[in-house]
Amino acid sequence: GNDLIKELGNRTTGKWEINFYTFIPEGKQGYFGFFSNFSPDTLEWAFECFLNENGTADLHAGSFLSFDYSQNVWNSFHVVVDLNIDSVEFWFNNDLIKEWRWTLGANGLGCDLKLAATEFYGIIANTSMMFVDNYWFDGNPTSVELDINRNIDFVLQQNFPNPFNPSTKIKYTISSVTLSGVEVSLVILKVFDVLGKEVATLVNEEKPSGTYDVEFNGSNLPSGIYFYQLKAGEYSNTKKMILLK
Repeated sequence: GNDLIKELGNRTTGKWEINFYTFIPEGKQGYFGFFSNFSPDTLEWAFECFLNENGTADLHAGSFLSFDYSQNVWNSFHVVVDLNIDSVEFWFNNDLIKEWRWTLGANGLGCDLKLAATEFYGIIANTSMMFVDNYWFDGNPTSVELDINRNIDFVLQQNFPNPFNPSTKIKYTISSVTLSGVEVSLVILKVFDVLGKEVATLVNEEKPSGTYDVEFNGSNLPSGIYFYQLKAGEYSNTKKMILLK
């Protein structure tokens, strides 16, 4: 689905930093939030940020705060959660927007002193479109690129089987338009080794919108970690796979 959850391990102590970039096309909107509790029985928001289609952002973090953001460009977010002193800092494009007590919760009515997960999704199906890239948690990248897209569907799925020997299937979905509304002219799907050397080109041609399956055969390659990258217009996504002989 389009609701992306990144679980962070139910931290109750320590100082943690989360960084990511968002891109929202003009006239669209998106959302992200942080959970203090995330389980089938309990959902509790520590804070929420609504990125509205008019270029304003509403931050619900103990109390309400509004700030402006730019559409059609990448914006950076940096969140510092210090559970040892019940503190959180919210940075936007290198500016400190707000600092407050974590346990105030999103609505000011309180939440647990715990860092559980982050969430990204579009609020309204016809108007939401948000892309997320370079997500880092505590100095470690947990994803090369993430996309949340309620309106235009670009998806690169995890290969199956994984690990594999010697063949695996890669499925991807592309739309007929890119972020800027231009028709996709070229789709490229390549495989790289851990040193960044290209080892195979699986797709390099114009394609209409749709879902496709591609088989990758690694019979001539040694065991190890490989990366496959899909590029379609302005969309780019990379995933890891393991060849195990």
